[in-house]
Amino acid sequence: MQAHPVSRNQPCPCGSGRKFKHCCVDKAVSSQLSEDLTTDIDTLMGAAMALHRDKRYAEAITAYQRVLQLQPDHAQALHLLGLMAQQEGDPATAIELINRAIAIQPSAEMHYNLAVALQAQEDHKGAAQHYNTAVEIKPEYAMAWNNLGAVLQKLDYKEAAIEAYTKSRDLQPELASAHSNLGVALNLGGRAREAMVSFRKVLSLQPDSATALYGMGSSLQGQGDAQNPEAIRYYKSALKLDPCHLQAHNNLIFAMDMDPSYNTRTLLEERRRWDLVHAAPLACKQLPPTNLADPKRRLRIGYVSADFKSHSAPKVFGAMLTSYSRHDFELFAYSNMAEKSKDYVSRIFEKSVDCWRNVVDMTDDRLADQIREDQIDILVDLSGFTAGTRLLVFARRPAPIQVTAWGYATSTGMKAMDVFFADPVIVPPDELSLYVEEVRYLPSVVSYYAPDPFPPVGPLPTDSGKGITFGSFNRLCKVTDEVWATWIDLLRAIPESRLLIKALENDRPEDRSQLQARFDQAGIAPQRVILMGGTDWYNHQAAFSQVDICLDPFPHGGGVSTLESLKMGVPVVVLRGNTLIGRLSTSIMTTLDMTDWVADTPTEYVGLAARKGRDLDALRRVRAGLRERLDASAIGDNQAYVRAVEAQYRQLWQRWCEQQQGGQLKQSAVTSSLLAA
Repeated sequence: MQAHPVSRNQPCPCGSGRKFKHCCVDKAVSSQLSEDLTTDIDTLMGAAMALHRDKRYAEAITAYQRVLQLQPDHAQALHLLGLMAQQEGDPATAIELINRAIAIQPSAEMHYNLAVALQAQEDHKGAAQHYNTAVEIKPEYAMAWNNLGAVLQKLDYKEAAIEAYTKSRDLQPELASAHSNLGVALNLGGRAREAMVSFRKVLSLQPDSATALYGMGSSLQGQGDAQNPEAIRYYKSALKLDPCHLQAHNNLIFAMDMDPSYNTRTLLEERRRWDLVHAAPLACKQLPPTNLADPKRRLRIGYVSADFKSHSAPKVFGAMLTSYSRHDFELFAYSNMAEKSKDYVSRIFEKSVDCWRNVVDMTDDRLADQIREDQIDILVDLSGFTAGTRLLVFARRPAPIQVTAWGYATSTGMKAMDVFFADPVIVPPDELSLYVEEVRYLPSVVSYYAPDPFPPVGPLPTDSGKGITFGSFNRLCKVTDEVWATWIDLLRAIPESRLLIKALENDRPEDRSQLQARFDQAGIAPQRVILMGGTDWYNHQAAFSQVDICLDPFPHGGGVSTLESLKMGVPVVVLRGNTLIGRLSTSIMTTLDMTDWVADTPTEYVGLAARKGRDLDALRRVRAGLRERLDASAIGDNQAYVRAVEAQYRQLWQRWCEQQQGGQLKQSAVTSSLLAA
């Protein structure tokens, strides 16, 4: 006999407010069950579990409900009915039912399933608590350790997450997800070589794992090997298996940018493919703007970034958040980073802007809705394809005008992105037609914002009699084999010279020894190569006092490292790049009217550096006035730079208002014509 025909999705008649299918049964159903089902609880519970395993969910729910009618405090029935609620997308009911079960007779599995439900509700702290309890009760519970790692990682407890994943892997060596998750966490912790071991294990278990292929590419990229075609191959393999793998595509674009074999046209074509796959399909989520089309009113500007903190990116956009005209603009900062990542720079920005929103836990849809609710007039992307990007929010077009600039300003390829801020060096006039966005020129592609005082500029180091010291303070992932060869040629050209390389990678013994071996093999004496690791910001700047001339890598040149070198009075030898990312240092040197420090070929680069290194009088003059030159330029004068950007904002807004008014006039004319007819 069938159960009473009450809809399983209707509220339960008992008045609990829960859906009938996860609550109790009414009297009619009770009567039928008492006639047709056994009242032996153990037998009935076994049948319910068998139905559950066979995915005969409706019958299983009915059986669990019968058990609870006969024994309301049956912990396992409450637990498994809660599990079914979770499986059917009702975590709130699952949490209530499993909590009731735990209060009666707790078990590791109950705490695990409660944690899963809490995780689905974005309660990561609560989930971590119950995963912890699960492994306390059952230390060999591999999946609980694995999931504990996931929530700890979400809470930004990186080392604890690695420990949890490692425990899961050791307990169940064939659990592919434990190896995969461990690899991701190790990569985030800068332990790329260890991560590769994990991803290789995943690929031995699951050769078609797009996640592991992506992880291998990410690990290779994270080892400081800039020109790494193998990483690009892994990303492309991941995308072949999963064309919608957003992170793999983001990283592919970043890796291609590093590879000198790709030209500007090819790099921009890949961005268009990215748009076609990831962003363009979201055009259906775009809504007509409701912003007031008044060309003179105060405008709301929204900045979206994952880097509102002590990081290189704010050094080139920070002035936009601290030196803006409060009479003409109202600023909203949408921070896509964990609250615990906030630092003193974050607090400067938060205090400066009119509205600060932490959006890291918002879905793209919810964030787009929030931006519309905030009535943002111009929305600015500050992340590009770097970690924490929210470009897919821009694909939903939550603001009438959308701009990409500064953070990783290399064009997005998105039809939904209206404007790309650059300068004539970064994007020469003859390349404008290659870009999807409208390219608008600023006085310089970057400004330089420094919230902390710099050390004083020191004397020329070579005057101490140790010979000329060249230096690089860039991430080693920017230094290609060709760059190493060029720098070695320079050391050979000036036998008494030295090279100081300061990079975080030098703190890792294996990386340090490999780098030293490169110079040993080239016949460069160890005392001529100075390797320095990471330091705090002030001592990082002070280290420039040991360098006479800095050397820019290529094809991905320096950015903030170039600016900091100049601020410390140290000029930079630059190679003019053929792609956008290879032109940033050239742009900076051009803005400072120092194009005599820019070479066109690696051979010219060596000759230029050698020539500059021998003219000590000129070096002393440059060093003495370089900080003042930078501060007085379009880069260093924050107020002047921000006014130039705000003029662009106003022009863009006025044009949009004219377009709206033109559209209204056109519609009015059509309406009048129809009425006349």
